[in-house]
Amino acid sequence: PTLALALGMLAFAPAAAVATNQQATFELHVDVPNVAMAPNGDTLAITGSGVFSTHPKTVTATGSFTHTVAGGSPITGTWTATNLISFHFYGCGSVPAIGLTLPPNVCGGVLKMRVTFSPAGTTVTLPGIITVFCVIGSKAPPPHDNPTQVGEEGITAVVPGVANFNKIVAGMNRYVRTS
Repeated sequence: PTLALALGMLAFAPAAAVATNQQATFELHVDVPNVAMAPNGDTLAITGSGVFSTHPKTVTATGSFTHTVAGGSPITGTWTATNLISFHFYGCGSVPAIGLTLPPNVCGGVLKMRVTFSPAGTTVTLPGIITVFCVIGSKAPPPHDNPTQVGEEGITAVVPGVANFNKIVAGMNRYVRTS
């Protein structure tokens, strides 16, 4: 799906700048698989949704993942956010790099959260960090400012002892400001 199509059915609400000490609440939408790759060729694809707040820092988010081991079988499961590490706000209502205007409450930025990964069919839980890059907003810096270029929008993830998925392969996501 295209970015315009994926964002086309959003609600409208006012949005403003978010200072680091200003309270703001956002919905997280990762509706299509966002994929990152580790140096060894393994990939991690996630989808999910939730809500996070900037001050105080809180997050409630869950989703599913597929870890495709290079040359092996995929491992599927769920992830659950446990802590909001940071949110760097890019702005709302536009993607300047491609001249796209969006509803004023559709926002972008870098969201970093601690998570637990739970592979299906096991009782194992693995700690990790997911970072979600959304290119919406006038403050989106290169290389995270153009959703039509590979590596611009998506996720990275670190799962200690498993892999560092540090290369964005594909992604499309958004934050919707609710307050």
